[in-house]
Amino acid sequence: MIFIAFYIVNASNDPQLRHIDKILVNKNRNYEVLYGRDHVIYINTNILDEAVWVKQALEKNQPGKPVRVINPDDESIRIFSWLADNFPNLQYFKLQLLDASNLRLTVSKQRNAITQQLIDNLIKGLLQTMPYASNISIAVLDDNVLESQAIETLSAIGLSYEKYKTANNVYFNIIGTLSDSELN
Repeated sequence: MIFIAFYIVNASNDPQLRHIDKILVNKNRNYEVLYGRDHVIYINTNILDEAVWVKQALEKNQPGKPVRVINPDDESIRIFSWLADNFPNLQYFKLQLLDASNLRLTVSKQRNAITQQLIDNLIKGLLQTMPYASNISIAVLDDNVLESQAIETLSAIGLSYEKYKTANNVYFNIIGTLSDSELN
């Protein structure tokens, strides 16, 4: 944590970071500037058009340090690929980028041999893969709890369904038609 805190404090004193912020100040601030542990400045945008604008603005004003524009969709794809390459047998439910610096990975309790070493290796690897991230959390979720929640939700909104279970998945086939309001 001290290591991460150093970079956060160091980033606020970095003239290059302030310069980039000035370059982008004319926009509606739909981006987040992050200082990576790899000394690359990361600019996170949630909107594709914003990412294009940021890249163009930076090309015109050539910052002195390496800068990389990221967005949640591309980062999710990159992280899924990293997980497949490095932890091919890991069974997980969800990857959430709460914001660019906070990632939450929810893994299956029943279908993984969860050890503290596995969790530590996941966190260490994800921090290396995401040098701009300050917080990686691994949540362990019981498959049966998730299945029960799905059944409760479907029943609460009065939907008929058929359930199909395989070794690694549970599928719910909705019977009938859904209105737009039921999709939310």
